[in-house]
Amino acid sequence: MNSSTAYARQDVRYEPDERPPHLLSVVLGLQYALLNVTGIVLTPVIMIGSAGGSDAYLSWAVCAALVISGITTVIQSVRIGRIGAGYVLLMGSTAAFLAVCVTALERGGQGLLSTLILVSCLFQFALAAKLSLLRKVFTPAVAGTVLMLIPVSVATTFLGKLTDVPEGASPAAAPVTAG
Repeated sequence: MNSSTAYARQDVRYEPDERPPHLLSVVLGLQYALLNVTGIVLTPVIMIGSAGGSDAYLSWAVCAALVISGITTVIQSVRIGRIGAGYVLLMGSTAAFLAVCVTALERGGQGLLSTLILVSCLFQFALAAKLSLLRKVFTPAVAGTVLMLIPVSVATTFLGKLTDVPEGASPAAAPVTAG
């Protein structure tokens, strides 16, 4: 063991199975929740705003996203058999399906979006059961490329909103009103 490794280990405050004080855990948990709630809320806001949905539907979607994210985060945190990670793993909205969801809302409304979500959920459950067989197809290079392309779909949706300025507003206000 060289001296740089020994020095790095002296800076570790808590070992992996060691529990920090309750107050520190609560403060760090609140910080983690506040950092992640924006992503959970922003995804339905962009999706429904881009599809031209009503304010009532937007309120319902944001509430549903927060509740579902909370429930699934608790399920991930509490390991029961093979279900759950056994540690805090935030489950939230993702922008990966934003373009598809906006298209579903525009073409078929809430019913098509709900059907799309249920079918894709069942498909993901089926894939998760046989994920070890797919590791040869979904290599780190393939998965990394797909993850890097997610902002491209978000950017096209968001940039399309930049031309949608309310009547009477200055065109320079487009970035402020794009949501």
